[in-house]
Amino acid sequence: MFKEEKKMITSWWIYFVILILITSLVFGLLNYVGIIGKTIVEREVFEQSYQKQAGDKSRMATYKAQLAQVNSKLVMSPNDQDLLSQKAMLQVQINSQGN
Repeated sequence: MFKEEKKMITSWWIYFVILILITSLVFGLLNYVGIIGKTIVEREVFEQSYQKQAGDKSRMATYKAQLAQVNSKLVMSPNDQDLLSQKAMLQVQINSQGN
């Protein structure tokens, strides 16, 4: 009876150790690929970078300049559907940027 219990306990420990090794291997592989850990940090650094913020400001200024140009064209032809759709698209772009 003691041998059977010893075999059962030993087999459970072997399964436990194998499970730990597989889990460590999977998490190590995910970390190496960048899914866990590094990607989150890199994303935060990118979002806070000067280049990203300057690019966002530049894109916003371009959208606002294009919107002003479309508005000036709409003064001459207020019912032009192409200009109205361009204006709507630019307003969506500006609103999606948060400013």
